[in-house]
Amino acid sequence: MAPKTAFILVALVSAAAAASHGRLRASLSCPPLLKLRGGAVTTSYGRPISSYSQYSREMAVPVERQPVQVEQPESMSDAERVFVLQQFSRQAVRKAFIKRVYAIVATQLAATAGVVALLRSAPHVPFLLLRQLGPFIFFLPAVVLLALQWVLATRGSSTLAYLLLTAFTVTEGAVIGVATLPLPLTLILRAAAAAALATGGISLYALTTKRDFTMMGGMLGAGLLSLIMLGIAQYIFGGSWLTSVRLAFGTLLFSFFLLYNTQQMMGGGKQRQVRPTEHLLAAVQIYTDIINLFMHILASMAREQRD
Repeated sequence: MAPKTAFILVALVSAAAAASHGRLRASLSCPPLLKLRGGAVTTSYGRPISSYSQYSREMAVPVERQPVQVEQPESMSDAERVFVLQQFSRQAVRKAFIKRVYAIVATQLAATAGVVALLRSAPHVPFLLLRQLGPFIFFLPAVVLLALQWVLATRGSSTLAYLLLTAFTVTEGAVIGVATLPLPLTLILRAAAAAALATGGISLYALTTKRDFTMMGGMLGAGLLSLIMLGIAQYIFGGSWLTSVRLAFGTLLFSFFLLYNTQQMMGGGKQRQVRPTEHLLAAVQIYTDIINLFMHILASMAREQRD
């Protein structure tokens, strides 16, 4: 398989998986915390929570998964319910959550780099994988990712979720290793350094700016669909100008996705935010953003080097 075709397939599958991941999370995960005028907190748009049992029924995940356990929720007062919900946005809890997320992401990136290095040290293995699996190998991470998202939404951070996270990281590393095998190592390292600098700058901006970018979910979803259409058009018709547009647009899009997903785990009254129990979900979001950003930067550099 030609490197150009491999890069297009990786981009298409990554964008499709990200789009499916966003729809699945929106349908199965908890709604964001919202403050009412009186200072109370609700997870529903436009109506207060009348009872804790009603709150439990409306949540997509079981109540026992929350970090604060309550033995008799039916007897809780409104003030106690508000106190329980507000624990999720405490600064100490949020800082510990962010550290945990980035520790998982760092482990994933290190494992991905290790798989890529292993495949490059044994070039016959990628060819064997392509011979046995064919183009299906590029769809493996997307399949595992969808299974992981479903497990996270229904069973939380269970042992199965960690196993699927490991499988997703390994398959993603294998796909990157196969797609980048024809490229020189120096080019891959340059792209990795550029992606690391971009990730650091975007993350720092997301953590320090007062602007709320979590309201951009609809625009980013539309951008993903546009990127998929561009990838399909490039695969069918080709054209250097179409390649340039797709790579530039993809780099910009996943930069904003990284900004969007980073702000979701900051708290501070953002329109959308993940909960302190969703550290695996947040880690998968950040990891896929970084990987997609790296692949688009690498494809752009490889194209410039060929030209």
